[in-house]
Amino acid sequence: MVKVWPVYEGYPNTIGEPWAVLLLDDAARILDLAPGGFLMDLSSTPRFGDSGRNLTLAGYRHVVVEVSEDEAVPGWKPGFYRSPLSPAEAFFRLQVDQRLGDQWRDE
Repeated sequence: MVKVWPVYEGYPNTIGEPWAVLLLDDAARILDLAPGGFLMDLSSTPRFGDSGRNLTLAGYRHVVVEVSEDEAVPGWKPGFYRSPLSPAEAFFRLQVDQRLGDQWRDE
């Protein structure tokens, strides 16, 4: 399972738990994620903007997906990928997918 993180610019880059833990295929579908969105390997956490400033009041600015070595499949390297969606759009899509998934399982 991959982890979907909302990310701030500056520090801290994220607070708390990931927004979602999904299969890589589901994360790619929901978040328009592609192998070309690769940011970096797992050796450190990606940072955006001025790392000397606390910019949490500005809200989330990025959505990053963490793909572990166990989850990497051909075409996908272990590491961090950036979704092209805004955090608001990504959160909305995750919520819609969760609700539709729950509805289909209940029927």
